[in-house]
Amino acid sequence: MIGRHSTKSIEKSKENQFARQAEKNGYLYTSAEGYLRDKPKFQRTRREYSYLPYYENINRNAFFWLEQIKTGLAASTLSYAADSGISFWMNQLSQYLNRFYYRFSKADHIKLIKFIYDVILEPDYDRRLIHKACSLIKTLINDEIIKRSDLTLPWRPIYDLYIEVAYKRNNKNLEKSNIRSAVLAVKELFPLSATKEILDEIRSFIDVWNDYAMAKFVSLFSAFVPLKMSNEEHDIYGAGLWYDEMWYFYNFVEMNSSWEGRIQHIFS
Repeated sequence: MIGRHSTKSIEKSKENQFARQAEKNGYLYTSAEGYLRDKPKFQRTRREYSYLPYYENINRNAFFWLEQIKTGLAASTLSYAADSGISFWMNQLSQYLNRFYYRFSKADHIKLIKFIYDVILEPDYDRRLIHKACSLIKTLINDEIIKRSDLTLPWRPIYDLYIEVAYKRNNKNLEKSNIRSAVLAVKELFPLSATKEILDEIRSFIDVWNDYAMAKFVSLFSAFVPLKMSNEEHDIYGAGLWYDEMWYFYNFVEMNSSWEGRIQHIFS
C-alpha cells in the first residue's frame, strides 16, 4: 500500500518533471499554488495573478499598497485639508479593488465599509467627496461576503441625509440618485429592528388618494426597507410587518400611477 506521503512525493516528482520538460520546450511552467496558499487569508482575490512567474512580487506589492491605503485614510482625517487627502486615498482604494478585488481580511473589509459610510454621512465634506464615497461603498459591499451577522450599520443617519437631499433644501446640491444608490447598497446591513423603525417613520406619508404622498411612501419603502432575510426573520422582523399592507396597495394602485412601478418592484 502506498502511503499518503509517498503519493504526494510521486505527484510532486511528476510535476517537477513536467515543469522541466515545459522549460525545455521554451515554456514557463506555473501553478496556482500561491493562490491556494493565500486564499484563506482574504475575502476574495484574483486567481489569474498566481499563474504569473512574478506572483510573489505582486503579492508583496499588494500587501504594501493596502497598508499604505489604510494608513493614508486614517491619517487624512487628522489633516487640515482632510477632504483632499481622503479623496486621494479613496481613489487608491478604488484602484486597489479594481485590480485585486477584496484582497483583505474580513476585519479590514468591515473597517473600510464603516469608514466610507462615515464619509457619506460627514456634514463637513463637499459633494464631490460624498459622491465618490457613494460610488465606492457600492463596490465594497458584497452581500455574499459581508452579511448582517458580520456588520450592522445605523439606518437613521442616511435616512435623514436622503430626506434632506430628495425632499428638502439640499444645501450641498448632492445628487439624489447617488445617495439612493448608496442606500440600496447598505440597507441589507441595517439591523433587524430597522424594518419596524423605518415603517413607523414612513407610514405617516400613506394617503391612497394623494398620488404624491403615496409615491413618497413607496419610494422610501423600496429604498430603505431590508428585504434579504431568512424565512424566520421575515416572520418577525420583515415581511410579517408589511406584506398584507403592501399587497393591498399593490392591488389598489391604478395603471400609470407614479408609484406603480416601484410597488411592483417590491414583489418582483
